[in-house]
This record gives sequence, structure tokens and C-alpha cells, in this order.
Amino acid sequence: MAIAIGLFAVAVWNRVSTYFDEIPVDLPQVESEVPFYIFVEQNCHPISCGGGGSVTDENLPSEQYRDLAQYDHGRDLEQCVGLYEMETQRCQEDWNQARRFIAEHWIERKRAYVVVHYPCGRDNCWTEQDFVEPDEGAQWRIVRTLRKGNDGIEELPTVFRVRFRRVTMGERPDKSSSTVLSFLNNRGREIDTF
Repeated sequence: MAIAIGLFAVAVWNRVSTYFDEIPVDLPQVESEVPFYIFVEQNCHPISCGGGGSVTDENLPSEQYRDLAQYDHGRDLEQCVGLYEMETQRCQEDWNQARRFIAEHWIERKRAYVVVHYPCGRDNCWTEQDFVEPDEGAQWRIVRTLRKGNDGIEELPTVFRVRFRRVTMGERPDKSSSTVLSFLNNRGREIDTF
């Protein structure tokens, strides 16, 4: 009897939860023999989220006051979350190359930047930009900005020193390497890792 009640409860729950999980959509009527597909994208690049253009154009306001011709462009990165195994390996290698790129440009005192695309929320795509550059007094730093979809630009803490360090036990899971690039403030305290 208990098994029958349990099976009945599961069947009822599946129907009820399916009803509440559905989102009603008023689709436009299209007169065409070509099939019409709708895709829901979980991890999307800012270009596919409506950013338009390329990530190296004036779409990213923090670039408006920089002459990017003077900067080496490292690469555009995505978070290595929710990817298939082969994609995860490629993504992790991209991050390792970007870490080396930033460190080399820091040591050589050469201008450079990388762009990090975070998975999209419901209507926001976040993009981080990290610029290796000198300030007006010729002190080298990494200026970091975070574009929060249509909510504007947030300045992240400025980095004044970098160093590689081993990943600790409590490290965030999206840091997919045995070493990370530690970003330090002007007092030598770690403010973030890359």
C-alpha cells in the first residue's frame, strides 16, 4: 500500500511540477516552410547576449579612453563552468596561457589586456577587463573593470603587484589550475586571484 501511495505521489508531483516549470510564450506567426527554432543559451558570450560588435570595439566603455593599438590583447576568456570535458580542458589551458601572458607583460612592463566573460544571468552579461598599464606617474598597475550588463561599469580594486601561488584547499572551484596568479594591493595583501 505504501509503495502504491508513493508511486501515485510521484506521478502527481511530476505533473504538477511540469505545469509550474513551463513558461507560456506567445510565439509570432510565421508563414514559412523553414522551421523556426528557439534556443535557450545558459552560458552566453556578451556578443550573443545583445552586446553586438566585437569585444575590442567601443562597446566596452572602459576602452574608450585607451588607445588599444598600444596594448597587446591576450585573449577573451570564459569561466570553465558547465562545459563538456574536452571544452573544460581547452578552457583551463586558455586560463593558464592568460595567466602567463599577464605575468610576462607585468615583468616586461608592457601594456596588455585580457577580457573575461562571465556566464549570463537572466538579462545581464558581465564582462571583466584587466589592463596592465602605467599610471600618470609611471607606476605599473593592473586596472580592472567590471561591466554589469546595462547597469554600467564598476571599478574593481587596482592591482599593484602580482605573483604566482599554489591553489589552496578552500580555493574557488572555477580556479582550474594548480597555480593561480595572485593580485595584490599596494600594501601587498591579496585582493583577488586570476
